Amino acid sequence: MHLAFTPLQSSHGKGFLVFGDVYWATHQDGYLTFSFEDLPPDTRQWLQIPPKSQVFCMALRINPQEPVTDVVVLADYGQNRWSESTLSATVTFILQLAWWQHQQRVIEKLEASKEELQRLNWYKHRRLEEIYRMAALLVSQLRDLGVPRNELTQMRYKLLMRQLEYTTNSMVGVIKYEQWQLYMTSETMSVSSLWKRSLERVDNLVQQRQLWIGVHGLGQSNEDRESQKTSSSSTNFLIAANKSTMSISGDILKIELVIYELLIAACERSPIGDKIDIWCRPLDESNLEILMTDNGSMEPELLAILNQEASKYSLSLNNLQHKQITHLLICQHIIHQLGGQLQIYKLDDNRLVSRLVLPLSLQTQSGELNSSLSI
Repeated sequence: MHLAFTPLQSSHGKGFLVFGDVYWATHQDGYLTFSFEDLPPDTRQWLQIPPKSQVFCMALRINPQEPVTDVVVLADYGQNRWSESTLSATVTFILQLAWWQHQQRVIEKLEASKEELQRLNWYKHRRLEEIYRMAALLVSQLRDLGVPRNELTQMRYKLLMRQLEYTTNSMVGVIKYEQWQLYMTSETMSVSSLWKRSLERVDNLVQQRQLWIGVHGLGQSNEDRESQKTSSSSTNFLIAANKSTMSISGDILKIELVIYELLIAACERSPIGDKIDIWCRPLDESNLEILMTDNGSMEPELLAILNQEASKYSLSLNNLQHKQITHLLICQHIIHQLGGQLQIYKLDDNRLVSRLVLPLSLQTQSGELNSSLSI
């Protein structure tokens, strides 16, 4: 007995060549049987069966209305006649195989839907966290102002109200365009502004763990650098800059949330009182490379999953590890959608590196890009 599980393709496409005899089976509700003598020479050569063989063909589908993508071909090399019980058992087996294939396809679709909804849920949750943080800050400032009594206070009050309106209005896009799937926008932001906003978000966590974050290669002038060091003296941030100007393009809000996720992970796994270094440098004329190094640790299995060397559905991971790897895999997917890359790996000195590649804006691409930074 010879079994062929054959994907249907045209004679000009890739894969098996489908002959008329087999093609007939796709238009039948049941099965077709052929003897060796009934088959044309081309079909005999394709099946590679000896004389006196019997051939059985049946489409692999669960109902006649379903489009056919595969057909089962069975060949008996003997001269035996197939009994009704044998044919009935064969049909039952093929129907069970068709149901199994159908279930596999359903599972694949559900898994893809689940992953998309996980990404959407992560993104919305992080956005809501940021909205809450900004709204709470603005409300606190409004409360401190009290009832405006003079012109200066009224101006400040109106400014805070506009900021509060902007914060709440920023959710309109999420509600309107991202109800069931992510919607990618395209904006531009300087790298220095990106890191200023990103580091502000993790300030409390950095203080709690007594960490130092050093950012190297930002495109700021010396005056900007001194001003920022003075205004941020209460935080453990050290910014070193050169005179180049770099900007990135893409969905800035989502990029900020990915960087926030990477910063959280680096801070939580770093030893208390340790330092995190961040290096920003042009990778080429079109891309910016960000390297974030820390002295924390990560399970080898998690690194293998992030580098697609192991299954993300490993049963040996605990709930916390599943949460961590799910968030990082979501970030990888989002950055890939934006035309970038996200990798996490270990150096020879056991430092962990979070490598992020982002598209540079056209304004940056038209300027000079020079960098000699190394980690």
